[in-house]
Amino acid sequence: MQTKSGWAPGSSAQILTAERVRGGWLISAIASHASGICPGCGKRSALRHGWHNKLLQDLPVQGLIVTVRLRVSRWRYCNADCERRTFSDQLPEIAPRHARRTQRVAELVQLFAHAADPATGWLISLIVAAALCMKPRALLTPGQIAKVDVLK
Repeated sequence: MQTKSGWAPGSSAQILTAERVRGGWLISAIASHASGICPGCGKRSALRHGWHNKLLQDLPVQGLIVTVRLRVSRWRYCNADCERRTFSDQLPEIAPRHARRTQRVAELVQLFAHAADPATGWLISLIVAAALCMKPRALLTPGQIAKVDVLK
């Protein structure tokens, strides 16, 4: 069996540890940036304010759930013209802002959605879409909500 020691969720992340947790894998990674770029004005800051952990669902490995704990920097910004005072690293190649799963999972889900229903772009059913947090639960009936809870 071959191992892939260079596996990472993206080129801007470095894997620290991989451990088995509750029947799945927890991958700890850190964003490897020496400075951050303000999403408000686009200027660079090297004043680290702290760290923030993002938990992201990644592609399964041999049928086991994989969660990536990505440690990203929070940056302090001292530009009086910009309304932002702090901001986090943005890593769109790994996960979009506020995402709960990696970009690779999002792409796979989107491909599956279009293969299942090219007209609407939704997965096979509203129930599956709601379970993947792609469709608001408020649009479902109580019976469908119960099925969503079973899928989660």
